[in-house]
Amino acid sequence: MEPAARTGSLPPDIPQVGLGEGVQVMVEPSSDQGYASQTPTQPQNTSITHEIAQPDAIDASQEHGQTSNLAAMDVDLPNTVQTSEEDAIQRGSVSGGTGHGSQELVKNDLFKNGDDTGDDDGAESDEDIDEEDDEDSELSEGEDLRDDMDFALSGLDFKGTYAIAHTFPHGPNPWLTIEGLGLIGLPLSQIDAGRIKSSSRQAPYGHGNTTVVNTDVRNTWEIASQLVSFGNLEWHTFLKENVLAAVRDGLGLTADLNTLRPQLHKLLLYETGSHFLPHQDTPKLEGMFATIIVLLPSYYTGGEVHVSHSTDSKALSLPPNSFFQTSVLAWYADVTHSVKPVESGYRLALLYNLIHTAQNQPTLNLPVTSTKIARLRRTLEKWLKGKYNEEDDPHCDLLAFLLDHQYSPVELGRGSNALKGKDAHIMANLRPIAAEMDLVLLLGSLKYTVTGQSSENRYGTGYRGYTDPDGDGEKEIAVSDIVSLSGDLVIGKKKYTSLEEYQIVPKDAFDDNPDGEEAGGYMGNEESTVDYWYNRTILILLHKSREQDFFLSTGGLEYAVSELKKANPLAPTKADLQLLNKATARLTVGSRTECDQLMNITLSWKRFDLWKPLCDKRIASYPGGDKIPYTEALGTFGFKKIQPIFEQVLASTGQLSERFDFIRLISTHASKDDSIPAWCTTQRFTALETIHHLRTDDVALIMEVARTEGVSRTMISVLPSLNKSNMTPDVWVALLKTIRQSMEDESTTGQAEDCKEFIPQCLDGAISCWVKYNSASEVIPPRMGYFSSINEDHRVRSSLELISLVISFGYLDLTSKILDVLLFTKGIVPDRFKYLYSPFIPPLRQLLAKHNLSIITPPFSNFAQNIIGLYLRDLLGGKGEIIQTMVRKLGCSAGCDDCRALDALMMSPDREYHLRAAQKRRKHIQDQIGYGSGKDLVSFHTITTGTPHLLVVTKNPEVISASQWPTRQASAQAFLKLFGEGDVITQVMGNRAADVEGAVSGRQAFRWAGLLSTSVSTGGASTMPVATTTGSTSTAASGLASRPHQTAQPSSSSSLPGVSRPPASTKVAGKKRKRTAVISQGPIIDLTLEDE
Repeated sequence: MEPAARTGSLPPDIPQVGLGEGVQVMVEPSSDQGYASQTPTQPQNTSITHEIAQPDAIDASQEHGQTSNLAAMDVDLPNTVQTSEEDAIQRGSVSGGTGHGSQELVKNDLFKNGDDTGDDDGAESDEDIDEEDDEDSELSEGEDLRDDMDFALSGLDFKGTYAIAHTFPHGPNPWLTIEGLGLIGLPLSQIDAGRIKSSSRQAPYGHGNTTVVNTDVRNTWEIASQLVSFGNLEWHTFLKENVLAAVRDGLGLTADLNTLRPQLHKLLLYETGSHFLPHQDTPKLEGMFATIIVLLPSYYTGGEVHVSHSTDSKALSLPPNSFFQTSVLAWYADVTHSVKPVESGYRLALLYNLIHTAQNQPTLNLPVTSTKIARLRRTLEKWLKGKYNEEDDPHCDLLAFLLDHQYSPVELGRGSNALKGKDAHIMANLRPIAAEMDLVLLLGSLKYTVTGQSSENRYGTGYRGYTDPDGDGEKEIAVSDIVSLSGDLVIGKKKYTSLEEYQIVPKDAFDDNPDGEEAGGYMGNEESTVDYWYNRTILILLHKSREQDFFLSTGGLEYAVSELKKANPLAPTKADLQLLNKATARLTVGSRTECDQLMNITLSWKRFDLWKPLCDKRIASYPGGDKIPYTEALGTFGFKKIQPIFEQVLASTGQLSERFDFIRLISTHASKDDSIPAWCTTQRFTALETIHHLRTDDVALIMEVARTEGVSRTMISVLPSLNKSNMTPDVWVALLKTIRQSMEDESTTGQAEDCKEFIPQCLDGAISCWVKYNSASEVIPPRMGYFSSINEDHRVRSSLELISLVISFGYLDLTSKILDVLLFTKGIVPDRFKYLYSPFIPPLRQLLAKHNLSIITPPFSNFAQNIIGLYLRDLLGGKGEIIQTMVRKLGCSAGCDDCRALDALMMSPDREYHLRAAQKRRKHIQDQIGYGSGKDLVSFHTITTGTPHLLVVTKNPEVISASQWPTRQASAQAFLKLFGEGDVITQVMGNRAADVEGAVSGRQAFRWAGLLSTSVSTGGASTMPVATTTGSTSTAASGLASRPHQTAQPSSSSSLPGVSRPPASTKVAGKKRKRTAVISQGPIIDLTLEDE
């Protein structure tokens, strides 16, 4: 069937090759046919669709065509196809070559700055190298390592380049079809260009992690690849045999063409004004390493493509007769390129991603002379043998050579397979030499940051360049994504930060423009700082003998563990043993996980000599934590061999519960050795005898041993260590409670009897511990804001709990030690009553009632007499007196004159204190009131009239009220009611009850000599001393101002400050103590007044 033909229109000034206007032409696509302006008829074979890539999101960062807001335009062609010589020179000339079939492949000299790929003019001959350093002679001293290494590596001839341009004068017609539009005639007509534009979308580009459309950056139209197909089978042959061959040779590849796959990404349409600013293509597909642009026949002017890489840049000029030819541009993905604005016409381009599909990158042809290989070999030998060790050129065991291309972390994951162009060429030549010399080759991403002064200060204008004329800028070098040549990460995600600048080749690696900058803030008139950074991919050269040290210093213990797990457990190599020793030496307190992993590795090797040093390290560095790594060795090494290690672990473990847990864990392996059970029992008692710190939860462990091994043996072992250990009273209380529960348990009658003989010792230990924790601290009210080791609520609760236990065991007399500590607690009297005594009395009465006792039972009656006497004397006072019950000193410790005046106000009946002084002195008083939390006592304000200003300090109304008789009298009555209703006070105070009544009624002040220990007695009755006075009431009142700060001391001696204690008990284990009878009796103290 004849294919349908349609008319295409050529510009009127193009010769019609003998065809009249409007004549239809049937075009048969063939291998030797060029393009006709008419739309070709569809061949009988079905349309062949190209292989399509379907990325998840359109990211045009890998594309290089441009667009703009297009308007329909007519193509204004010159009257002749040929251009002037000047225009030809400007746009580039095309010369011959061989093409597809009978076509010519024209290799373009379209680089405005072409590469010189000729031989090195200064290349040395083999004889020169041999004369300098004969293989059998001693190596000569090197002069400059970095220069020599740069010369040796960079001097390896590479015939390819980073970007190419080729023209095919007689390329086949692809039979381009666009879904929804149909067949597109070539050369491209204005009509078809308009149709394509109407079905296109504005091309986006990648910006960071997003894809955006901005015609100021990119102005191009695009059609997705899945909408494009090619009906001419010859097009696919042309791509493979001509385009790919040209690209492979031009970029310096020697890959088999079958391993290179061009994958269509987009169809691009450029119109007048279309452009694309400088950018790099981002590889989005696995194996993508380059971009190919096929420019289909169409008429346009402008649109020059500029490329740059490293320090080189050039322009790829396009052929002047683009209307009849197919042109191909190609470059590596990391090459920076831009498209200048199209000046007229339309340009139609196919954008391909070039993908390498082979498992391993093919090696390159090595057109390198033996002279240059010899130079590289001798340079490496000199370096490895220390021939460059000069004073001004420090010897280094590592070199970092900057590669020509830059590779992303994803690309580095392919290792040396990702290398391209000159980099792949260097690797192909270096790799066999490195293997021969035991050199380790690695790849990595380097970031070189320089912080220096900006060339523009805050008052300047224009470019903010970097100025560091002396090279004094602060530099930071970090290497990440370090991989082996196979692409394996060798140190994980860690960075290597020990690379020095003298290890980087070449010397001028960072003399070009930086990849980015970030300006700091302005610093007054000083220049602002700017951070500049360079991102490069490096080839690391490292001798095999230094490999472990490098990886350990960078990858740390994680690297060592990873490598040693790969070792043969039946025969670890010498290198494995060296790595293990180095890793063991690097273990620190924070490396417990790695230590356990190394222990497991040596255990799998069945090497006790390697396992034990790790155990010693673990015991010294991590005494706590999981103990399973030790017990796992039982089955491998046997109990007898590792028993000393178990004992080391127990000795280094402070907590009793952790020790018992470990012993219990070992006991589960009793079937492996008959001696384990007896050893476990011995270690339990050793743990009890060497307790360092006991917690309340550990009491259950003690009783567990007592139940299985006997109470007597257990208590004899544990009590001495309990008295020496750093225990809290709560632990003793928990122990006493557990003993009491055991005594009440009918199923443990035998144990109950055994427990009784140890009760006195436990009570003595508990009370002594409680006294130790409570006697040294004073009552500090919350308002003060100071730290206190004792919370008053806790002091009250703990004392009541201990008193209850002591009474329950029948040792009533021992409670006096607890009461004495409370009685003689330090602190000003008002605070002692508010935060300690008053909260203590009501729950004490309830506790005593549960034990069929009362407040009139000694020694509680003695305690009550003391605090009642203290209250009546120091807080109630006489009716005519002014007692400052709520005051305290607020002045500074240095006692300056102003602060002494402030304290005098607090202790006097005065209401205000005036200070007219300079601001510094006034502020000092204000600060003292604030620091002393004195706002509950006074307030202050400043009167600004007069010079200097006047500071007025005024007592708060409640403070003044509390010092007056009606308030004091009501407070005293409320306090006495705490002891109970009825005649309780009469029973407690005995013959001095009338004095109490007289003091509260205001008839006379209560006179009292001071506190006495609650255990003091005289012939069965203690006497409350009475203060002797010879003056009047007003005379007594004059001395009361400081009474709230005084604490009378007991008359009897005591080992604790202010506490009179009975003789220490001489009771020892095994002897029973006689209990004090628990009786309820009336007043035991005669409180009659002394004769005045």
